[in-house]
Amino acid sequence: MRMILEPKRRVSLACIVCALFLASAFLTRTSALLASRVGLQVKIKHVTASGDRQLWRVDLHSMGYPADNSQPQQRRSLEKFNAIDFVSESVVAATFLTRENVRDLQRRDDPNRTLPYKLHAIFLDAATGNELKTLEWPIDNPVAGIFPRFDGGFLFLSTDHVALYSENWTPVKDIPLPQLQGSPSPLRGISESPSGKTIVVQFRRGITTLCLKIQTATLDSSENPCEIPELFSASDEGVAAPRSLLGGGSGESRSSGPIVQYDVSMPGDSSDAHGRIQNPEKGSAAQMICNSCVGMPQFVNNDTIVVYTLMQLKVVGRNRNLKLTESLNPLEVWIDELGRPVRSSANGERFVVAFNVSQLRVDAPMDIRMSTGGMPAAFPDHIDAYDLTTEKWIYTLKIRGTHVQKILGLALSPSGEKLAIDSGGVIQAYVLPPRIQSTSPNH
Repeated sequence: MRMILEPKRRVSLACIVCALFLASAFLTRTSALLASRVGLQVKIKHVTASGDRQLWRVDLHSMGYPADNSQPQQRRSLEKFNAIDFVSESVVAATFLTRENVRDLQRRDDPNRTLPYKLHAIFLDAATGNELKTLEWPIDNPVAGIFPRFDGGFLFLSTDHVALYSENWTPVKDIPLPQLQGSPSPLRGISESPSGKTIVVQFRRGITTLCLKIQTATLDSSENPCEIPELFSASDEGVAAPRSLLGGGSGESRSSGPIVQYDVSMPGDSSDAHGRIQNPEKGSAAQMICNSCVGMPQFVNNDTIVVYTLMQLKVVGRNRNLKLTESLNPLEVWIDELGRPVRSSANGERFVVAFNVSQLRVDAPMDIRMSTGGMPAAFPDHIDAYDLTTEKWIYTLKIRGTHVQKILGLALSPSGEKLAIDSGGVIQAYVLPPRIQSTSPNH
């Protein structure tokens, strides 16, 4: 057994994973029985929908992707930045980090010094995989990435500044981010709304945790205190996080609840006389989205969230009703709560989930890691796609180790009809079943 120790905030997850892998089938059946007794009878509707209709496959190693692809990319904090994104229905953007060869000791205040990192963005045709454009940004801190606006434009965000780019890859606006500068960086968490209209950046200022809400169309922003965990999910109206993780205790279990939504942009409604967002117990504007939910939340649109744990997934509506639930056998597959394994389409109608395989199922020594590097799936088994309009699983992509060994990033096109994954510098695109025309959910 080989054990790799990484940051303390991941230890609790590994302990849970190990316990689940060694648990008996009896406990799994008991958990399912208990769930059914508390009103979780609604099950996800399954259909026979699987395949591997690959549109194209592009290897980025010929475009500068480093040979040792795991460690450099994990330094970006993959739970904050997706490694692959659709910036529009027709364009996919893959991003990766390289380390620059800086030989001489340089002063940090020297404007001419060579920055130690470089973020690369390769823009590909979503239908063919052909290269359309390449952009590069020298950066001082490896924590950087892009966020799509789904109209062809996107934002580049680092710990120095945020820049708005048009669909023609032209810079439109650039603003500094002094809130994120410092050593170590005060940046804690980032989340983009499913629509691509809003980004919420969480950072520390002294002993206070604050959230900067940025409108992607204009880069207009508002800043307010927000004592929430660093792993949260943003919508256009606020952020959601498990209530029991308030204060961001790194050693606590991530399988906590219930789920609470907080407004991070309207201090007049959601804060006290001193501008501080109050705790739910004190009757602030924070609202309970799901009182019975346990796990990590992820918005699919402004009206719907997916809540997931290692061995369960739920779909919850705005009226706090539990729409659907799916229980997993952790001896077969599991969901990594820390890797943001759920990704949604910009129209708010579909989402995908990456599942890990239990290592008890593979003919290899058990490899226990304290961290999966923030990636959606370090031990991928399959990816499922779900359609909210039909309330069915519509697609399953079974992972074969020969072509996907890790999932560093995954993304749905704005329509939800294409899937792209980054398996460590190899980008692959797949076709999903076409949508049934309907009124889109509010997003």
